[in-house]
Amino acid sequence: MPDQSYKKLLYRGNFEVVCEIDFSESLLSARYAGGYHETAVIGSPNGLRTWRLKYTALHKNVLLNFPGSEPMSREEYIWQFFCNSKGSGNLPFILTCPRDSKDYLGIFKEDALSFTLIDQFLRTTGLTIEQCFVRGTNTLSDGSLGDSSNPDQI
Repeated sequence: MPDQSYKKLLYRGNFEVVCEIDFSESLLSARYAGGYHETAVIGSPNGLRTWRLKYTALHKNVLLNFPGSEPMSREEYIWQFFCNSKGSGNLPFILTCPRDSKDYLGIFKEDALSFTLIDQFLRTTGLTIEQCFVRGTNTLSDGSLGDSSNPDQI
C-alpha cells in the first residue's frame, strides 16, 4: 500500500502517456579494441522510469470533481498540482503507471509549466514526470510502491 502522505496525480480526460525506462545511470560500459565490450551494473538493475503526459484538449469550462477539492477544470487541477509540488521544494507525488498499473513516486522533471491556448476555452499542455526515490520510503524490488488496486474492495 502506497504511503498516503504523498498526493496522487490523477489522470482525467483526454490524454496520452509515453512510458519510458532508462538504464544510462545504472550501467557503466567500456568498449575495447577488436569489438570487446564490458558492462557493470552500478545502479538500480530496474532502470529509471519516466512518463511524458500530453493533454491535447483541456476545456476550461468542463469541471470535474477531484478528491479533497472543489470542482475544477483539468487545466486548473494540473496547474495547482504542479505549483504545489514545485512550491514545496519539488515534493514527490504518487502516480500510477498505465503500463503495469503499479504506483511509483515521481517528480516533475521540468521546473516550468506552459499551456498553449487553442482558443478562448481550449488548452493543451505536456508534463514530464521522472521516477524518484525518497529515503525512508519503502519500495518493492522493482522500484514501485506496489499495485494500485485495492484487493479489499467490495
